[in-house]
Amino acid sequence: MNTFVVLVYIAVYLSMLLGGIPGLRVDRTGAALLGAILLLAGRGISEEQALTAIDVPTLALLFGLMVVSAQFQLGAFTAT
Repeated sequence: MNTFVVLVYIAVYLSMLLGGIPGLRVDRTGAALLGAILLLAGRGISEEQALTAIDVPTLALLFGLMVVSAQFQLGAFTAT
């Protein structure tokens, strides 16, 4: 196991635990994206490994749920 990869992993999960990176205006999603960029830039993973790690059906499902949620919000849907 590469020490660089372990350090990035720990840093990302600590920032997710804290709700973001302290001192920066980065939330959990931003911390995960920065971790992925660091791994690619630092040669922790290859571009091929990064592409195979993307699960397109899961991303499509999440995108669809965000669209439905936005439509509920615009339609002033309230649960009683």
